[in-house]
Formats: sequence, C-alpha cells, structure tokens
Amino acid sequence: MPKEPTAADVMTDGVVAVESDVTVQEAAEKMRQEKIRSLVVVEEGDAVGIIVGRDVLYQVAAEGLDPQEVDVGDVMTSNMVTASESDSIEDIAQAMIRKDISRVPILRGDSLVGMVTQSNLLRTWPSYIDLLQEESHAFGGGPESDLGEEKSSEGVCDSCENYSEDLEMVEGEMLCPECREKNLI
Repeated sequence: MPKEPTAADVMTDGVVAVESDVTVQEAAEKMRQEKIRSLVVVEEGDAVGIIVGRDVLYQVAAEGLDPQEVDVGDVMTSNMVTASESDSIEDIAQAMIRKDISRVPILRGDSLVGMVTQSNLLRTWPSYIDLLQEESHAFGGGPESDLGEEKSSEGVCDSCENYSEDLEMVEGEMLCPECREKNLI
C-alpha cells in the first residue's frame, strides 16, 4: 500500500510575504505580480498572519474602503492555521474544511517553507473532492448522500502513475481505465 501523502509531498515550495504596514493596494499588486491568492504577513521577520483575496474583497472593497489607505495588518487573519511538512494531507484537508480556509502555510520547525492550497490537494489527491462532498452532506448541504455510488475523478493513477480524467476506486486504489481493464484480466 502506498504511503499516505504529506504536506511536503504536495505543497508549493516557498512563501511570499509582505510587511503588516504595507497597504492593501500594494499587497494586491504583489499577489497579481506573483500570480498567487495570498501573502503571509510578517512583522520584523516573524509571521503574524495571512491575507487572502477574500480579505481584500470583503473587508476593503465591499466596505467601500480605499485600498491605498488600509494597511494589511488591519484586515489580515491573525490566527493563522499552520501545519508541519510531515502532517498528512487528509488532516490538512479536514482542517481546511473545518476552518473554512483555502490554504495552510507549512512549517519546518519554526520556519515557513511552503503552502498547501485547495488547488494542490485537488491536483494530487482526487479523493479530496469526495471528502468535500461528505462534509457538505454531513452539514446538511447538497442533495441526499450518494456515498454508495461509484465516482469518477481526475488525478494520478495509483497503479501506473499516469494522469487520468477518469479515475475510479477499485479495491482501495484509484485506477485509470487502462489499469482497471488490466485488473479485470
């Protein structure tokens, strides 16, 4: 059986940071330049929070505030959820769902070394979609539970390790059509 993936296996290496006294306008420009949706907020080199696009939208734009007049420190999330490189992606995904967040900074000791986002999880762990659906059903969202149905998703085949848009669970493994066919022989 393959080992359970960890944060180190799926994270985006490196963290882009911004000082807490930078304006939201400057932070948004940095996010655009870097083509990212969040920045870790630092004060004197220590991480003190995170700002995401949703913070800019809800706390600045929707409130009619001038992003050139608002500092990042005024709208950042200061109780940042973090994980270590060795934490399982399932644990990280559960935390993301419980806390309604879309990214988790990853630590090696006390140093920030990367970020796990929902996009990282979706690319590398197709069953994350099933987990999201299960959580939605558990909290009363969506239609009646369809957990017994066969589901198809995209990702990397557990057998041949090729990418497929048609993975299905067979005997505990996510298999592409070719490997499912070989499994029948």
